[in-house]
Amino acid sequence: MQQQEYFTFKEASKYLRVSRSTIYRWTHAYDLHWIKIGRVSRISKKDIDEFMRSDQFRM
Repeated sequence: MQQQEYFTFKEASKYLRVSRSTIYRWTHAYDLHWIKIGRVSRISKKDIDEFMRSDQFRM
């Protein structure tokens, strides 16, 4: 079983080279899922990669 990698919003913004506010905007405006683990919100790397390849991202 392969364990899924999760990013904080800050880590996701560095990974994608966009601002943290852009990550927040994408989670609200598009179907970019996030979860809360303890007190920290996280986004899976798999979901980020799928979102970037999706037609949703093409603005």
